[in-house]
Amino acid sequence: TSRQLVADAPFEDACDVCDFFSRLESAAKYLKDEKSVGVAGAEWSVVGATAGEVIAHMEKFGLRFGPARQGDDGAYFSLHRGLLAYCVALTPAK
Repeated sequence: TSRQLVADAPFEDACDVCDFFSRLESAAKYLKDEKSVGVAGAEWSVVGATAGEVIAHMEKFGLRFGPARQGDDGAYFSLHRGLLAYCVALTPAK
C-alpha cells in the first residue's frame, strides 16, 4: 500500500511526504471555504462533488476510467459506492 511505501522510505523522504500531504489537506480545506473564492484563479471550479457531477464531467470531456494502481483502489471503491447510490436513486421503485 502507499502507507507501506512511505514507511519503507528513508526518514527524510517519509517526513517530506507526510509534510506534503498535511499541507495539501490544509490547502484543500482552505480552498473549499467561501472566503477563498478567486484565490486559485477565476478559471478553477469545484466539480465532482457528487456522483452525478462526476458522470456529467466525464461525459462532457469524453473521459473514461482506467485501472487503479496497486494501493489506490480505495478511491475506486469509494467512487463505486457513490455511483451505485446515484444509480439506485435514478431507478424508480417497483
